[in-house]
Amino acid sequence: MQNIKLTIFGEFWDSQIYSKNLYIFGDSGDMYIVDWDNLINHYFDNQPDLQTVAHISFLESDLLYTKSAQVILKSPVIASHLKDKFIDLSTHNISLQLDKSTSRFYKHKDNPLPFPHADSEVYYSKLYVALNEGVFATPCYSSNADAKHLKLWDAPVFGISASNSYTAIALSAGSDGLFEMSAEKNNHNILSKPTLVSDKHCSSCDWSFYNINATSHIYSSFFAAYKKIPDSKNKRKFHRQLDKIIPTEEIFHATGYSWGSHDKMYMYNNGIIESIQYSANRDGTPSFRKIGSLPLQNWKGSVISASVAPFGTVVECENAIIVIRSDGRVITLPGEPVNWRIFSNSKYYKNQLHIIYDDRLEIHSFYHDYFVEQDVKTKQSGISMSQGNG
Repeated sequence: MQNIKLTIFGEFWDSQIYSKNLYIFGDSGDMYIVDWDNLINHYFDNQPDLQTVAHISFLESDLLYTKSAQVILKSPVIASHLKDKFIDLSTHNISLQLDKSTSRFYKHKDNPLPFPHADSEVYYSKLYVALNEGVFATPCYSSNADAKHLKLWDAPVFGISASNSYTAIALSAGSDGLFEMSAEKNNHNILSKPTLVSDKHCSSCDWSFYNINATSHIYSSFFAAYKKIPDSKNKRKFHRQLDKIIPTEEIFHATGYSWGSHDKMYMYNNGIIESIQYSANRDGTPSFRKIGSLPLQNWKGSVISASVAPFGTVVECENAIIVIRSDGRVITLPGEPVNWRIFSNSKYYKNQLHIIYDDRLEIHSFYHDYFVEQDVKTKQSGISMSQGNG
């Protein structure tokens, strides 16, 4: 089974997709806000045989992860029919231009945020960017070309990651360490200046439920383990409290470049990626269990960055982007990207991988994972969807 690819030609810097809109940051300080749902529906208007799988691939990734859908997919006839349609879609050369022919589906305006940024994130209808000048935010849906941004912090930040459950944003501040910004649960506005989680070096970060995985290119990566403390007035509610910082060497019993998200953690060392499953004990303390190893061919070079999606683990090497899929197949996407990202916390776009090259944005959609066993104890590559993640 091949992945499905859609190409948008242009010179871009970054992309985000959120609530039926695709946000593309141009490489000259501009921005495209694309009416994604209507553009995709328009593209496939005259292809009724492909509309359902196109909808799942680009607009509603969660549709086949539901319990009801998974029961239906146990029918060999239905599963085979859907696979055939996905395979058919994967053979199509799907490409778009942001020009006069599609102008009714997008707005082109000045980027309201400082540019160029090191990382971006969407969190409760706001776009966030992190860069050397700090952390900034602006509303997603502002149609005003002169929309102002809000500066949230003035320290250099290289990575930003929003929790999908705990009203918080984690910030990777390099040699200054790992920080966290809390938000108000009712309106999700950022309330306070970042608080220090650890002063250990942090290049990028991601969430493992209420914990934070912190990655470093220079020193040891680490796992910021939190405990859930019951509210004194309402036992059904709780707050997070930092318990301890665990170096990844203690988790993997080895050294190397490591990363993780949700229920999976990985470490690369000497051509091998070790895979570990994270879970929480009854008292909230973390538990780690090795579940296997994944080979990485040496010609692809050293690991530059990596992240975890339901469809597998994505690894950027010096000479290619590698997707180690959840069905065991390894996909190699050669070339040096300008930027790339996945959307594991998204409800509708968690099957997508966006890669920006010098002259185009490629949106890769992966469908194989719908037909993979989601048991957290056996799924070696990729986030297990049996726990209702995202």
